[in-house]
Amino acid sequence: MSLFLISFLMLYGGMHAYAFFRLRHTLFQGHTRTALMIGWLILMTCAPLLVRMFEVASLENAALWVAWPGYIWMGWIFIFTTILLAVDALRIVVWCANRFYGTSIPGFLTVASTAKIVLFLSLIVSGYAVYEARNI
Repeated sequence: MSLFLISFLMLYGGMHAYAFFRLRHTLFQGHTRTALMIGWLILMTCAPLLVRMFEVASLENAALWVAWPGYIWMGWIFIFTTILLAVDALRIVVWCANRFYGTSIPGFLTVASTAKIVLFLSLIVSGYAVYEARNI
């Protein structure tokens, strides 16, 4: 059980850390916003564990109140980091090609613009996923 818990927290927490470091300078400028975002990410990392603790304590309503936002967030963060990793891999390939050929990186492949595009795309895909999940 402890090996699963450690693996889960490392992988899921790593996804949150990657999302935070990519979005920090783009969207969350200022100490207050950054602190709120860190608190939210920590809460959402612990949400599946809180759901399980509430279920064990027979607090079904509390488990539902934590499960809905926690699991929707889990789906969104997975979609977001997957798309962002693919875009960052593309950015690395473009950067290497530009270093080799001596050209400049296109403006739509900057750190800020790719983060905003991926954020918008992942919100649309996640919204559609929630819609489809509600209408199975």
